[in-house]
Amino acid sequence: MFAIRQKATRIALRPGPVSRTTRRYASTGGHHHHEHTSADEPLGTGIIIAAAGLPLGCLLYLAARRGEDGEEPAITRWLRKYQSLNQVWLERNTLHSQAVQQAAADKLLFLTAPRTANYELRYPEALHSHSPRNVVAGSIVSMDAVTERYKKQHYEEEERKAKKLAAKLQAEAGEKA
Repeated sequence: MFAIRQKATRIALRPGPVSRTTRRYASTGGHHHHEHTSADEPLGTGIIIAAAGLPLGCLLYLAARRGEDGEEPAITRWLRKYQSLNQVWLERNTLHSQAVQQAAADKLLFLTAPRTANYELRYPEALHSHSPRNVVAGSIVSMDAVTERYKKQHYEEEERKAKKLAAKLQAEAGEKA
């Protein structure tokens, strides 16, 4: 019994025939009922362009003809109207270029001009506003002449103010008397 049981289990475990379903291709099937496009073909853009080109060609021919009095064609007059703008822009560009060149020359002149070496000081002591120690001999200029000049200028100014005040006081005293 044991041998039969083994044989039965082997048969049961062995893969048996599998039923296979066939693949269906829906595109080839005749079961769908789609409408086919109509066989009518439109005229297309070529005929429309040709139909529009004929009147446009006639208008272009009429505009390109000379006038009855021998005047220039309308197209030439129209183009000449816009050519004058070309001359205006040429003049504007020339003036602009000249202005830019002049500005560049002026800037170069100002940048390369030598600068003056005098410095205006508010007070003469500004030259000596450094530490009195570690001063190299001969590095400080004698300021005696400058100091004398400013003292003299100050005394003259004070004298002028005093004379003006004295004249004013005399005029007031003369009015009171």
